[in-house]
Amino acid sequence: MSEIKTYNDLLQEKKRLETTLATHKKLIQQDISDLKDKFRPAINLFSRVKRITSRNKTHPLFSLGVSVAGEILLRKLLSKSHKIVQSTVPFLARKAVNSILMKGLANLFSTVRQWKKKATFDFR
Repeated sequence: MSEIKTYNDLLQEKKRLETTLATHKKLIQQDISDLKDKFRPAINLFSRVKRITSRNKTHPLFSLGVSVAGEILLRKLLSKSHKIVQSTVPFLARKAVNSILMKGLANLFSTVRQWKKKATFDFR
């Protein structure tokens, strides 16, 4: 910063500071963009874990049926394994299967709706 004596000096200093501010803003935006790109795999991992561990509320009876049937089947299959495996594998498998089946169920409902729209008849 130089010594400001006149109004023109003040205007020049203001212009210099504004250009410095603009360059710093661009640098900060670039740094934020780089950080987003760097942490994208971790963010994707957290979103997948959240999706698997959260409960699906769209079809609760279907979710309950899949959960109970899967847990019974896996408990029988894993009855001779270690206790940690017996407790974690059914939980993870139930969530994964529930997620996969919900996507399939949503696709099934959308195709049925499309067929229903195509098959509407006008009885006049």
